[in-house]
Amino acid sequence: MINKKKKVLISGFNARPLSKSLYNSNYEVYAVDFFGDSDLFPYIKDALIITKELKTNFQKLKFIYSNVLTDLTLQMIEKYPYLDYLIIASGLDDNIIGREKIFKKIKKLNHPIRYLGNNINQIIKARDILSINLILEQMGYKVPKTLTFNCDLIDNNLINYPIILKKKQSSGGLNIFKINSKAHLLSIVKNNEEFDENSENWLFQEYIDGIDVSCTTISNEVDAKIISINEQLIGKEFLNAPSEFIYCGNIVPADLNFSLQNKISEISLKLVKHLNLIGINGFDFVLKNGCPYLMEINPRIPGSINAAEVALKRNLIDEHINCCLNPDKEIIISNLDINTNFVSKFIYFAPKLISYHKIEKLKQIINVEDIPAPGRDIQPFEPLCSILYKADNYSKAYKGALSIVESIELLIK
Repeated sequence: MINKKKKVLISGFNARPLSKSLYNSNYEVYAVDFFGDSDLFPYIKDALIITKELKTNFQKLKFIYSNVLTDLTLQMIEKYPYLDYLIIASGLDDNIIGREKIFKKIKKLNHPIRYLGNNINQIIKARDILSINLILEQMGYKVPKTLTFNCDLIDNNLINYPIILKKKQSSGGLNIFKINSKAHLLSIVKNNEEFDENSENWLFQEYIDGIDVSCTTISNEVDAKIISINEQLIGKEFLNAPSEFIYCGNIVPADLNFSLQNKISEISLKLVKHLNLIGINGFDFVLKNGCPYLMEINPRIPGSINAAEVALKRNLIDEHINCCLNPDKEIIISNLDINTNFVSKFIYFAPKLISYHKIEKLKQIINVEDIPAPGRDIQPFEPLCSILYKADNYSKAYKGALSIVESIELLIK
């Protein structure tokens, strides 16, 4: 008897890396994706693409695509009710109403679709940074001082600048501002229409000037392990980042001493167990004076995962599925050692309008991924492509990826 391939729907901002991993594990893959890059399609059976369905671009959708992602996910489930699994990647982190709609739809089907990830209660708890900070303080860890937005703090000059102003539902570095003065803060508040009715959805957070890192964990109901500790590339000018806090990639693993690695691992694993997280999850930190400060938890597969897969030579999405389907088994996986492979993942943003004629030539450059679909121009500050470069030490991995950036810039002149 021939075993049929299991059918998996990936729903997220960039479904391409996860789709590739699932395809390589012999799954039949369906996707809801934002861009519909050309190198997504070899790995999928069918897809709905947000920019194509709405006939618009990244700049017009980047703050509102979450609801569209929900609607298209519901459409895919309606179209393919005999899917076996659903994985929700980035894009619905704080859209609890959207998740509830999706899960309600699944429950109504005659054929059950197994959702592979954290449940809504776990996600709400993991994304509540004020509560997480209280937990960490009780455990004896330092946290950045964080307060709910309050106009009285501004009026009474109770804020120490610089300070971070961020929306509780921030993702990928959007809706985060470094505020340097009272005048700057008042300008941001005045020019952002969301403050009129939803100021309680914003936070003040102490500005920690340090090194951005993340920790990737894998867990089930009985076991939890570290996959990798990664350097985070945030707001990098050489990658044309649209703003100071935009996610631009990773270097996996981070080049840190064992003491720092142990501190980051300890915090991450304690929170994994406290929150009962399942599968692969991400924790973002800033390091300052040898102390890791937790910034946020991403209770889903993080963007660094494809770099970690290359460094480990291992299909980690398969491991994620195993954790969700076998919640009471020991996890057999080795975390990345500092002396093993290093992989740089760079996200390169367009410095100007780039015509599709030039974009086609990106395919000639090795180690370039997430190449836009044929015939699509790329707007300024829209992601143009990703770079994935592997080497046997940190310096070579960084410089190798940087040389590819230089090749891209020559190509798009």
